[in-house]
Amino acid sequence: METLTFSVISNQPAIYYGAATISGAFSGLIAYAIQETLTLERTGREPWRWFFIIEGSMALFVGALVVIFLPRFPDQLRGRKHWLFRPEEIELAIQRMRCKSSQVLLPISHLQVQCY
Repeated sequence: METLTFSVISNQPAIYYGAATISGAFSGLIAYAIQETLTLERTGREPWRWFFIIEGSMALFVGALVVIFLPRFPDQLRGRKHWLFRPEEIELAIQRMRCKSSQVLLPISHLQVQCY
């Protein structure tokens, strides 16, 4: 079993923010290509409409993939084979969920929020 070290934990946000930067760059490239090629004169639609159609269809496609391939909660996977996780990993996730759910949480009324 893998222990969570600082290097392992720090890789997760690095991958997340790196992917966000790359997606922003590709979004800009797509917007430029749409503006230059899909003009009102050629297609009968403004380029910003094409941008929303193309970006929206990509978001719907990725959303459908997430719904299809995202695993269920670990307690629903117990006893089943899964393409992404080994049985030991599923049991570890269930143990961690039990540990987190047994922690005592403070009610919201005890929190102090300061606005500057």
